[in-house]
Amino acid sequence: MKHVNFFNMMLVGLMCISCQPDTVCHETRKVAMQCHFREYYRVPSNVQLNVRTEWDSITVQGIGSDSILYNNTKQVSHIGLPLKDNADTCAYLLTYHQKKDTLTAIYTNQQRFLSIECGCVYNHKIVQINHTRNWIDTVIIANDAVMLEVDKNIILQRTKPDDE
Repeated sequence: MKHVNFFNMMLVGLMCISCQPDTVCHETRKVAMQCHFREYYRVPSNVQLNVRTEWDSITVQGIGSDSILYNNTKQVSHIGLPLKDNADTCAYLLTYHQKKDTLTAIYTNQQRFLSIECGCVYNHKIVQINHTRNWIDTVIIANDAVMLEVDKNIILQRTKPDDE
């Protein structure tokens, strides 16, 4: 009888630890291209100073998508732009004080296994960034690896007009 009770307790114990709910994954699986903002200021000596800054009133929408990622967001120093796992190009419409620019990322995809609980995540490698120049002057690729651990992929730069 002791052996039966011991066996039943072991069976119940194994069942409890072997079945885990799907909510056991605590890792984030949302990988986004991290874009930081920089602004040039003109100073009296006609030298330009490059500083990291917060931009005001920025709206970002995916092109070919109804979703608005940022809607007239105030005091933002960086944004995260998700890249599609099933494509190699993703485009966005960025609006800043009624001026519109497009930003197109060309990239490759690579699956990365996280764990049994979490499954896989897609990492990306930026190949090229194209953009219009209505208010964005320059785009710099700071780190082409778009991964969970990376906090800066591209830098969007603009020159602040004298009348702002």
